[in-house]
Amino acid sequence: MSNYHLYWFTYDADDVPSVRFRCTQFLAHLQSVHGVKSSVIQPPTCFRKQLVFLMLVTKLAFSRKKKRKVVIQQVGANDFYARVLLLLSKWRKDVIYDVDSSINHLIEDSVFLSFLQSSEVIMCGSKWMKKFVQNAGSKSFFLPTPAQTNREIGPLSELFTIGWIADARLDHSHDECLSNINQLETALLPIVRAISFPVKLEIIGIKEAKDRNRIRQALAGFPTIILEMPEVGLSDEELLFKQISSWDLGISLSNEHIWSITAGPIWNQHLLSCGVPLLVSNLGENSALIEHGVNGWKCDSKDDFVDAVNRYSMLSPQQKQELKKAAKHSVASWNIESVGSRFVEWVIQE
Repeated sequence: MSNYHLYWFTYDADDVPSVRFRCTQFLAHLQSVHGVKSSVIQPPTCFRKQLVFLMLVTKLAFSRKKKRKVVIQQVGANDFYARVLLLLSKWRKDVIYDVDSSINHLIEDSVFLSFLQSSEVIMCGSKWMKKFVQNAGSKSFFLPTPAQTNREIGPLSELFTIGWIADARLDHSHDECLSNINQLETALLPIVRAISFPVKLEIIGIKEAKDRNRIRQALAGFPTIILEMPEVGLSDEELLFKQISSWDLGISLSNEHIWSITAGPIWNQHLLSCGVPLLVSNLGENSALIEHGVNGWKCDSKDDFVDAVNRYSMLSPQQKQELKKAAKHSVASWNIESVGSRFVEWVIQE
């Protein structure tokens, strides 16, 4: 496949986890393992780059070589970049549109819907997203965001530790009920405050000082809860996953909002790959990753989350280690090797 070339257009920067895991790291894997070459193209930032961008798009519009494939990832803004790529997708009619699972404010966006209708194939980062777009008129397939398999399982912590990662995609949400700080205050903190024994809560990804202060104040009257908010960048993977590996349990919350249901669990499979069992809301894509009682627990209420924490705390050290191993093993079908082979089979060797 050395002559095969993917032209991958992505709207976000590489420091966005979705782009890093689903685009740049994934393409590097396809190159090294399957010999698939690629070019990553992002929005032009000046007039000169716009001209270069237009020249490339024109070349792709009129060059229908069999071993060239165009992938467009997460274009939702009604701007120059989106309009040009929309024309390309309508002209070529063989474009793959990677919607990933970050639809939040794009649900009713006319540009988003136009891409769904004009692209030959829609690549979905979650099974629930696939259901959401299946009536758009194009064929779709599920390609999960891949996780690495070389992460080590950490030892059991001395002080019971629960971890939570803020989803960077929610920082851009226009719906307050979806925001990270709202999830923390209305769902996560009530769970932690109801735990009857000492616990350490680690929160990663809350950057704003005012939000960090709100969290500290909300837990000020609970001396059995040790709060830590390490300033670990989500793009510093070596440090990030070392931190995650020290957790006993991870918590992932979702609600009945369409975005929350369809959102692919971009961090959940990475937590599992570090051997961290998960407690998840029993909704949407979140619940599809968890086998109840094997690699975590599915929870329908605050009391379910608290009961699951209590259940885990009563396990023997050996049982906890087995749960950690099961967590890591459960992402075998989500690892980068498996996802890469699936992509090559569906897209390149079609």
